[in-house]
Amino acid sequence: MNFKINSSGHKVELWSNEILQFDSSKNGQKNLKEALRQSIQCMQSQPFQYLKASFITEENLKKTDVENILFYNVGSGCFNALKLKGIYFERLFCKIPQNANFKYYQSYELVGRLPDIKGKKICSFYFQLPGLTTDTKPAIIWYYLKKYGIIKIFENTPCKDNFYIDLQITLQNQKNITALMKPLLDAVICAFHKYNGSQMDCVSDRIRKQLSKNKITAQQQEIKQFLTKHEILGEADFVFCRDTGLQWSPEDHRLVKCKIISNLQEEKTKDLVIKGSIFKP
Repeated sequence: MNFKINSSGHKVELWSNEILQFDSSKNGQKNLKEALRQSIQCMQSQPFQYLKASFITEENLKKTDVENILFYNVGSGCFNALKLKGIYFERLFCKIPQNANFKYYQSYELVGRLPDIKGKKICSFYFQLPGLTTDTKPAIIWYYLKKYGIIKIFENTPCKDNFYIDLQITLQNQKNITALMKPLLDAVICAFHKYNGSQMDCVSDRIRKQLSKNKITAQQQEIKQFLTKHEILGEADFVFCRDTGLQWSPEDHRLVKCKIISNLQEEKTKDLVIKGSIFKP
C-alpha cells in the first residue's frame, strides 16, 4: 500500500490513498498502521501536553467518522506515553497539504494551546459520573446524563447537519483521554438523539440489565422515556441489540470538530464531573 509519513518530535503527518480501517489485516494496511503507531509513540510531549489532530480530503465522505480514523482505528495505546491533558480533532474537506498524489491526509501535532470551538451553541450539559475507565459501558454514561444531567437547550429546531462538541472532564487521576473518548462521545451524542428504531423493548431491557450489573437500578419504562426524550441532534436508530449485548451507533460522522480537556480534581471526590456544549457551524 502506497503511503508517506513525515514525523518530528512534535508532529506526525500521514498521506495515503486509503482510509485507515480498524481491521488493517483485510486490506493490506498493516504496514501503514504499524508505521503510524511507531511515529506517534516517538513524539515528545514535553513541554506540550495538548494534541491537535486533523483528517483532510477533497472527497465528500458523508459517512466518515473522523474520531475512528484518527484514534480508534490507530489504537489508543500508542498515545499512552504522551500524558495528554487535552485533544482537539477535526475533519476538513479541502485540498490536502503538499503531496497532491494522495487522496487522504491526517496529522497529529503537539501544541501548547488548543483552538477554541466556535459556532452557534445549541445546548450545554453538566453531570457527574461514578467513574470512567476503558471498560465503562456507554449505557452507564448515557443513563447518568439523561437522568441526572443539567441540560440547557438554546435552540428547539433539531440539528440534522454537522456539529461540534466541546467537553471538559474533571478526573481523580490522569488517564489516557484517547482510550476514554469512544464510549464517552458515543454516549453523549446518543443522549441528544431521539430514538426511532424498531427494537425499543429489546434495547431498553438490555440497557436496564447492563445498568443492573453495575448496581444501578432503573425501570424499563423510564429508559424508554429517556430514549425519546431529546431530539437536539435529530432522530436516529442509534442503539441495536447484538447477540447478548448492545451496539451504540450514533450519527458521529456528523461530528466534524471536537475538543476534550481533562482536569484533575483539586479535592479528591468519589464522582467525576463532565460538562460540555454542542454547537452548529
